[in-house]
Amino acid sequence: MPQLAAARLGGLALILGSLSTGCDDTPTWVTDFENSAPLTIAAITIQPDSVRLSVGEVIIFQVTAWDANGNELGSTASAQMISSNPRVLDVGRDGRWTAGRPGVALVTAYKWNHQAQAKVWVECIPR
Repeated sequence: MPQLAAARLGGLALILGSLSTGCDDTPTWVTDFENSAPLTIAAITIQPDSVRLSVGEVIIFQVTAWDANGNELGSTASAQMISSNPRVLDVGRDGRWTAGRPGVALVTAYKWNHQAQAKVWVECIPR
């Protein structure tokens, strides 16, 4: 029975083809898919793209890939992200971002030779 072979690219599942075995047990790739063209990523976005946080609040950003027609290709949390001001907003090993002190920081996400930015305002909110 043919099996479906897939590969993961970040958070995107990429269907490669179905694998069948002939009489000689040599795998053969079947390429009779309607959409057999490779995925082309035109842009990425980061969400939220702007947010206000209180000191000590935690947030997780989501990066989404898009094709040239504006179709969503999938999301990933595995993009490389950096903060312009780690004292204001810093990331932990678990991918959670923590608001450290009042100020403004830009978070830049890099993935698949594209980048996207989010602006974060951190405020001291009296409790």
